[in-house]
Amino acid sequence: MNKLLAALALIMGTITLQGQKFEVDTLSMTGPTDQRINMVFLSDGYREAELPKFIIDAHWMMDALFAKAPYAQYRNYFNCFAINVPSEVSGAADDPTQLINNYFGSTFNYNGIWRLVVPTRTDRISRVLMENFPVSDQVFMIVNDSRYGGSGGWIATSTTNSAGPEICIHELGHSFGGLSDEYWVGPGYARENINMTAESDTALVRWNRWLGYQATGIYPHAESPTWYRPHQNCEMRYLNSSFCPVCKEAIVSRILAMTNPILGFTPVDDMPDIVSDTLFKVSLLAPEPNTLKTWWELNRNEIATGTDSIRLSTNMLVPDKNILTCFILDTTSYIRNPTHPTIHLNKVTWNLTYISSGISLDVVNSQTTVSVYPNPASEIIQLTYQSGQPLQGELKVYLVDLSGKPVSRNFSIRLSDAGNEYQIPLPRHQLAAGLYYLIVQAADHQYRLPVVIGT
Repeated sequence: MNKLLAALALIMGTITLQGQKFEVDTLSMTGPTDQRINMVFLSDGYREAELPKFIIDAHWMMDALFAKAPYAQYRNYFNCFAINVPSEVSGAADDPTQLINNYFGSTFNYNGIWRLVVPTRTDRISRVLMENFPVSDQVFMIVNDSRYGGSGGWIATSTTNSAGPEICIHELGHSFGGLSDEYWVGPGYARENINMTAESDTALVRWNRWLGYQATGIYPHAESPTWYRPHQNCEMRYLNSSFCPVCKEAIVSRILAMTNPILGFTPVDDMPDIVSDTLFKVSLLAPEPNTLKTWWELNRNEIATGTDSIRLSTNMLVPDKNILTCFILDTTSYIRNPTHPTIHLNKVTWNLTYISSGISLDVVNSQTTVSVYPNPASEIIQLTYQSGQPLQGELKVYLVDLSGKPVSRNFSIRLSDAGNEYQIPLPRHQLAAGLYYLIVQAADHQYRLPVVIGT
């Protein structure tokens, strides 16, 4: 998972205000923070006496989010927390030019759009997260104001209007899923994106693999008919709707990019001598229903499928070097992207040395981990590539936008056991702020890591 800790640490270096500790409530804990997506709710416009209401509001929105597909199927991939931050006054300001004494500066009428509610004191957001919950993956601001409003961006936001839970779900479609609105916002918001395009050719449109499924099509915006959306009744167009197949795929892809279904494996250390056989096992984090597929290969030959454990006998090994690998792939029907088996393939590899006596095994456990920080980034990405195996060969690294179009030059990185951290410069002056993917092509498969380019 990609945490904001390092990014916030960099931001904190420019902040001179003293940090402050606030009470952090656990709303839902499904597992360790380093093995889950950690969603953090922040309060704005809640006075001290109103903070119990904030916890109720956070549960209100959280429960609605995880009742809706595809979040419902991946509920146990998330932890949820709430940071109780009191304000001096209730509610949000009416205009950014007349902020009130709420803590994070939330205001209506941002960019001249009344319903666009944005927390403007982003330095305080960074500081509160760093001081109170630095391993957050997604942040959601709840603004204690009954008027209708919300926004996407790095900090998804909703007021406590009666439609608040649906606003929460919609805005996380932007912030978490990288999605565009499917109603017409204006020409300034029109761009090529996962669920928005100016391409109408059925063979070329970015969601052509979904055409004809559950009313997915190529629908022009009446206000600007050269721009198209994939559905007429998606949550990104109308509240209280379902996400269309295109948007569900984007959300699930983000979930899978941020998590590893492998919670653990055994054996984990060099093994003692064995006499007959040894149990190899992986512990997995499965969606509901379970769509994980597992298969095992010994020296590149498949030896088992559909199981989280096997027994390996010495008579199955060849003299000297052997490689045992367990592959895990989520076969969810939410994803039809042909790169899915490459991008979201997880594996555990054991390197085995068959000792001449015929009964001894020397085991090296291997699980490749690729991560980036800071995230959000601006000028440089620090790439970490870790593996239990000796590092050799090269990585090909480049940045792509949400459509998969490369937006940076290719970098070749020669792997070395002497170090596993590498700096990747960003063409910041050429990039708009938003979500991108860093493509890391290793010898065996390709990794795609979400990277937020900040302002």
